[in-house]
Amino acid sequence: MGRIGLYFLASLAILFSLSGCSDDKFVATPVAIPGDVGLEDLGGEGDGGGERKDAAYRYFSADDSFTGAFTQKQDFLFVVDNSGSMGEEIAAVKAGLNQFVATLDTARAVDYQIAVVTTNIRLDVGQLRSSSTGISVVKRASTLNPVAVAQDILSHIEAGKSQFDSDERGLQAAELAIKNGGSYFMRPDVPLAVMILSDEEDHSCPFVDRSCNASEFYATTYFTSFFKGLANPILLYPIVGKPGSTTCTNASGGERYRRAQVELGAGLSGDICTDSLGPAFNQIAATLSARGICYKLAKEATGKDILVKVNNASVVESPTDGYRFDAGTNSICFSGSRSTVDGDVIKVTYEAKELIQ
Repeated sequence: MGRIGLYFLASLAILFSLSGCSDDKFVATPVAIPGDVGLEDLGGEGDGGGERKDAAYRYFSADDSFTGAFTQKQDFLFVVDNSGSMGEEIAAVKAGLNQFVATLDTARAVDYQIAVVTTNIRLDVGQLRSSSTGISVVKRASTLNPVAVAQDILSHIEAGKSQFDSDERGLQAAELAIKNGGSYFMRPDVPLAVMILSDEEDHSCPFVDRSCNASEFYATTYFTSFFKGLANPILLYPIVGKPGSTTCTNASGGERYRRAQVELGAGLSGDICTDSLGPAFNQIAATLSARGICYKLAKEATGKDILVKVNNASVVESPTDGYRFDAGTNSICFSGSRSTVDGDVIKVTYEAKELIQ
């Protein structure tokens, strides 16, 4: 992988850190105060005779209030393939992740937490990997020498050092890590970036004691529904094998990972092969740093009839200097001169929907 493998995550961390030192903020930890939910008609005729409905949903007006925040917070879960086929990539992947953490640590405005799991469900069962001293979550705010601890955790992941090499389950590893250990590495309302690094297809299935054939795999929607149902916004970044690649020897492609990212609607997919690893992580950096400070809405929004005010002043919809609705995380995000600061009073009125019981 050479120098590209080291540069790609450095670029990610640099762009990430820059977002904390300019008007383009990264992410925040907003305090959501759900407001009263009205049931006035949003699309009916006449003088309004009640809420709008269709065959599956009812639609209504919702009002949310937030207290503005400035501190950039981001949690990370690295899901690393440690199978034998990763022999040609694992060293550069670990070196790149080490450089990422080192560069990220120089960003004074970024408060991060990092956890690591492997794709080997049959042995690790989604359990967080630990350092030599037993630390399983690297916390910028409290871990002594977080860079060294993260490097220590990654140093214990070796390709081909475990059984069941052909049974990689990255999506399932992320799910189990969140279910069993999420309270340790996920903070309330802080976005979680799930980065899956693998050169094989995802084999996630209900059976932990044996391998599964393709007909037994979980549908990718099983995992995207799980991610969407979490209180935290989830961003999925699969850096995986690419079918037909001529630049590295992939055991198989990562179509299921890529499909899951598209279904989730938040994040980005990339190629783990040496010639495209750098650009893939540069793109990830751009999407992360461009998100701005985001506030997750209490109800599922349709994206229609959105009115945003900060300190009673209306904010225009703009991807670079205003607010935008992020459908993937059901959030309102601010950027440019309209980025929020500590103490701002934010009010959002929007059309919401819920399933008819």
